[in-house]
Amino acid sequence: MSPPRERITVRGTGVAAPAVALSSTALTFASQTAGTTSPPQALTLTNSGSAALPISSIVAATWVDTTDLPLHGKQEGRFFHGYYDHYCYLPLYIFCGEQVLCARLREANHDAAFGSLREIQRIVAHIRTAWPAVKIILRGDSGFCRNAWMSWCEDNGVDFVLGL
Repeated sequence: MSPPRERITVRGTGVAAPAVALSSTALTFASQTAGTTSPPQALTLTNSGSAALPISSIVAATWVDTTDLPLHGKQEGRFFHGYYDHYCYLPLYIFCGEQVLCARLREANHDAAFGSLREIQRIVAHIRTAWPAVKIILRGDSGFCRNAWMSWCEDNGVDFVLGL
């Protein structure tokens, strides 16, 4: 019989997804109310013994997102993006806590998920090579809710939280 698993859940409206910081003796989850400048609320789990936290208890929570990079001129590859209402590039960012795992400059003539699965596959392979027992959770907004993305995650033991 396997030991019970503990879960930490962040609930409520207007609460951003938690950031995760990790050391060999502590795991910190911090969340901040969206749209405010108030300091984030944090919950820290500490290991008071001399042993490090077991690697199987560590979660690599990864955030996938895009934003606009406005253009002022006639740069190559510029496209008008209807959502942002200007000419821009649409870079892809992938973070784990405060660590940038990917920053890919892309043209804005594609949707947010374009090329993200290839980057996720590359990053997950690197994480699994270094830490095979780490649980990986990918988070993204509705722009990343694609069947190919979710199917790949399910087939490769990667959990995901996506907006709909």
